[in-house]
Amino acid sequence: MSPYPSSQKEKALIKLEEQSQSPTIIIASNQQRNQDFAECSASWATHKATTHSSNSQAYTLCGEYIDLVDLGIGIILHAILAYYNDFAN
Repeated sequence: MSPYPSSQKEKALIKLEEQSQSPTIIIASNQQRNQDFAECSASWATHKATTHSSNSQAYTLCGEYIDLVDLGIGIILHAILAYYNDFAN
């Protein structure tokens, strides 16, 4: 038996099943990104609070900052909101 769908009906059923799982995957992915951002930003905040330097590289050439950047562009909104919340209060 081939792993590939043989009929249009099978293809349509597979596509429908994939679409029905899509929101669940997106929500799980977003929750994981929220958790990862919270952990990495807290770690970097601790690093910033315990590092006393006038050299900005002391804050950006560290594992904590690299971990945060490695999360990718999906965290931009999280970073903007965190920045806003930090200075709005």
